[in-house]
Amino acid sequence: MKANELKQDTKNFNKGTARGRNMVADSLREYGAGRSVLVDKNGNILAGNKTLQAAGDMEVEIIPSDGTKIIAVQRTDLDINDPKARALALADNRASEVGLDWDVPALESFKGELPLEKFFDEKELAKMFGEPPADSEELPPESYGLLIENLSEQQQLELLERFTKEGLTCKAMIF
Repeated sequence: MKANELKQDTKNFNKGTARGRNMVADSLREYGAGRSVLVDKNGNILAGNKTLQAAGDMEVEIIPSDGTKIIAVQRTDLDINDPKARALALADNRASEVGLDWDVPALESFKGELPLEKFFDEKELAKMFGEPPADSEELPPESYGLLIENLSEQQQLELLERFTKEGLTCKAMIF
């Protein structure tokens, strides 16, 4: 079977980046495959969408599994001390980092179905979905701010103290 015969995940949470796609394609050409991908029983890609896109018509060997064993890919042509092996390890990690671009609407559409809090903390979710977390010092999107320019340090301190006593959230700044 060829890589491009497998079905891409149309709801993939990673939109990917052009730079990441290019890095994966370059890595496959230069170093070959370095890790496995995951497909469901119907050939739908669960993990490795970007790798299989970049692989194009490379051969894919599917190893059946029920998930109770880890499947390790052994590259018989590489040794950990070889520069090519080290470069492959670096390419794998860096391409994963550079190629990640969360599809926020896709994640948000699964908010009620998936335990997103297992994968993101409260602040990460709030930032991703544009909501300040409950314990955040950030102003909510509908809040307004005021900047008063050309104050002396003493004037700034007096106003900061006065406004704080009046219950306003204030921050002192220097420009």
